[in-house]
Amino acid sequence: AAQGLLVFVTLGLGLGIGSKISGWIVDYYKDPATGNHDWQAIWMWPAGMAAVVLVLFGLLFRDPPVEDGAESTEAAPLEEDATAANTGEEEANDDEDGPVMPIAGE
Repeated sequence: AAQGLLVFVTLGLGLGIGSKISGWIVDYYKDPATGNHDWQAIWMWPAGMAAVVLVLFGLLFRDPPVEDGAESTEAAPLEEDATAANTGEEEANDDEDGPVMPIAGE
């Protein structure tokens, strides 16, 4: 009982509600004669709920609108990068670090 209270307090009310509902579902799909559970039917509940959340997320989620005059979040290629890509040449940059050396013994 104390462990259940600790878990309830630590992880919140949702865990308690979910535990209660899952208990009802597992008990509903238990065969009273054999005591076996229909696990496929039991696991269809969380799979179905995840599918509903996926559909709702897809229907209701929208990116915030970009204001007029605001810069786009996508980075445009720099002019010098586009020129180097077209000519096949790349300028040497003295600020870059040298090649990464492997660890000795590898």
